[in-house]
Amino acid sequence: MNIKIKKAVCLVIVFVMLSASLNIAYANDDKLKLEFTLNSSTAYIDNEATTVEKPYMSENIIYLPLKVTMESFGAEIVNNADDGLNIIYRGKEINIKPGDVHYTVNQHQMEMPGAPQVKNNVIMVPLELLKDNFIISDSFDKNKNKVTIILEDAGALTDLSFLTGSITKQSVGNSYFGWSVSVPKNSNITSTSFNSSRVYIENEKRELDISISVEKSDGKTLNEIYNEIKDNPMETLYISKIYSSSIDKDNNGEYAEFLYNDWGYYGVSSIIYRIYLKGDYLYEFTISCNELDPSKIKTNKYCAAILNSIRLDYDGSDVTVQDTSKVKAGMIKYKYYEQIDYEKKILLWEMDVLPEWEFLGSYSISPFSNSLGNKPNESVTVNVLKADEDATLEHIQNVMYENIDKLYNKQYYKFSEKEITKLADYDAVKLTYFLTIGKKNFTVYDYYILHEGLIYNVCLSVLTDDYKNKEETYRRVLQSFEINNGAEEDIKKEIESYLTMINMDRVSDSDEPFEYVNKEFLWKAHLPGYWLKYEYIYDRSYTNFYNLLNGCGIEIICIPNSQINPNATDEDIFGFEDYGKDMKLVESKDLNEKNTTVRYYKYRIEDEENLIYADIVFYVLKGKKNTYCFTIYVQDIYNNETFKNEYSNAWNTFTIDISVDKE
Repeated sequence: MNIKIKKAVCLVIVFVMLSASLNIAYANDDKLKLEFTLNSSTAYIDNEATTVEKPYMSENIIYLPLKVTMESFGAEIVNNADDGLNIIYRGKEINIKPGDVHYTVNQHQMEMPGAPQVKNNVIMVPLELLKDNFIISDSFDKNKNKVTIILEDAGALTDLSFLTGSITKQSVGNSYFGWSVSVPKNSNITSTSFNSSRVYIENEKRELDISISVEKSDGKTLNEIYNEIKDNPMETLYISKIYSSSIDKDNNGEYAEFLYNDWGYYGVSSIIYRIYLKGDYLYEFTISCNELDPSKIKTNKYCAAILNSIRLDYDGSDVTVQDTSKVKAGMIKYKYYEQIDYEKKILLWEMDVLPEWEFLGSYSISPFSNSLGNKPNESVTVNVLKADEDATLEHIQNVMYENIDKLYNKQYYKFSEKEITKLADYDAVKLTYFLTIGKKNFTVYDYYILHEGLIYNVCLSVLTDDYKNKEETYRRVLQSFEINNGAEEDIKKEIESYLTMINMDRVSDSDEPFEYVNKEFLWKAHLPGYWLKYEYIYDRSYTNFYNLLNGCGIEIICIPNSQINPNATDEDIFGFEDYGKDMKLVESKDLNEKNTTVRYYKYRIEDEENLIYADIVFYVLKGKKNTYCFTIYVQDIYNNETFKNEYSNAWNTFTIDISVDKE
C-alpha cells in the first residue's frame, strides 16, 4: 500500500465512527427520486439539482442520459471489447451498444424500442431500458415535459431469495404487520424490502402490478394524509392529476382512496391507491392494471377481487396465506450480501435487527457500507475496511480517539470512554461519546473488530433516553453480529480499488492547502489538499469541494454576465432554495471586499425531521466576464475551529478575473 492510499484508509476509518450521526443527518426516504425535464440540462436527484445532457423525445421515445441515471441507482458502467457498455447492478449484467436496439441481460437477448444514441459524447438510452430492467415507478407530465422516476427496490443488499418467486397459495400476507390479500393465479413476488414492510407482486398474464407498503404514521390522522395527497399530487404521488379521491369504509375501517393514471411496466396504466390507518401504521395498497380509464379499474374483476380481499387481522394462523414475515423472537435476520464480480456473490456479515427498522442507505466512503434503523432516532451502521498489516486494536483505539476529538464542535460533542472489550464473540475496540443535534441528545457506541486483515465497524447511534428504556433490545442487536469468512482477499482488493478511486478526486496529493485554478472561468482559491472535488466534465461553471469526513464544504458557481437576466434576483439565479428545505434568511448585506461589492447572504436550516442544523452562506460578486457565487455549507456539529479556518481561508484567497496563460 502506498503512502497516499494509507492516508485515505486512515480518513475512512475516522469517518466510519461518524457514520451513525451522519446517517441521522442525511438519510432520506430509501426510494431514490430522479426528475428530468425534456430539453433541459438541469435534473434533480433526490431534490438536488445537477447538470446533465438534455433529455429529449424522438419518435415518441423518451431518451435519458445513461451515466447519471445508472450511477444514481448505484450501478457500475464499464466499457467492453466490442465498443459497447456493461451495466452491472446487483447480480445483473446488461450489455448495450450505441446504435443497436438489441441488448442482453445476463446473456439473454432483449430489445429496446429505440437504439441508444450519443449526444455530445453522452450516451442516451430509452426510458424503457430502465422500466424493463429495474424496479421503478415512472411518470411523464406532458404539460411540463417532466419525467419522474422512483427507484422502488429498497432491499438492495439483502438476500431476498426466500421472498421472491411464485406465490403458491391463494393469498399472500405478513403475520408481523398483520395484513393479507388474495392475488390472481400465477402471481409472483418480484421484490421486497428486507423486513418485508414493502412487497411487490406482479401478474404478467393479467397485466397487474400490486404493492403493499407498511410504514409509521408519525401521528398523522387519515384526514391529514388524505388532504396532503389530494392537495399536492405532484409531491406525494409524482403525478399532475388525480382522477378521483374519497374517504370510505369497509370491514377494516376507514380508508383513503385515489384513482389516477401513471406510467407503468405495461405503458400507461390506471392506478388505485388505498390507505388504511391502524394503530401506529399506515397500510398502503396499490394496484396498477393495463386500463387507460381509471373509472373502470374498480370494475375490473381482478382488481375488484384484490380490493375486496384486503384484511388487516392476519396473525399467521391461516394456512391458505403465504406468509412473507421472517420475524423470530421479536427480531429479523439481516444478511449483508455483495456482488464481487459477475459470478461471485458473498455474504459479509449478518445480525438480528428490529422488524420496524428500514434500510437507510449506504455511503460512498466505503464500498461495503450499510445502515439500518428507525430514522432519525436510532440506527446501526456497519462498514468493512482494510487494515494496515501492522494494525492492532490498541493502535485503532488511539487513532480513533485522537481523530474524533478533532472532528466535532466541542459545543455539541462529549467523549465518554474508550476500552477494549467484546462484541459478540470478537475482541473489539469500544468508543462511547455523546452528540447533541438540535434539541436531541444521542449516545453513540462505536465498535471496531480486527479480523483477518479487515476492520468491521459496528456503530449504534440512539437517543440517550431511548437507550435507557431499550438497553436489552440494543444489546441483543449488537451481540448478534456475525462475520462470515472466506472472501477476505476479494474484499481487500475491492477496498483498495475504491480508495484509489477516491484519491483521484482529491484536490491535491498533499494535505496542505493547494492553489486550485479554474482557467475557463478565471478564478482561483487555496483549498485543503485532502478535500475532494466534484466537477462536471463538460461544464466547469460548477465545482463542489468538500471535506470527506463531514460532508461539508464549499461550492463555486460561475455564470457569464451575458446570460444573466438583470431583473432576476441572486436567489433565483443561483438557486439558493435547492440547498435544503425550510431555509430561512437570517442576514443579508453588502460587503466591500475583493475590490468590488460582494452581496452576502446567510441562511439557516433547522430541519428537525432529518436532524439537519446548518448554516449556508452565499457570497455573490460580479467580475468582468462572469458573476460568481461562493457558497459555504456546514453543519453545527462539525463547525469547529479547524474547519472554520479551512473554509475561511478558501474565501479569503478566492480571486476572480485572474490572468491565465493560453494553452
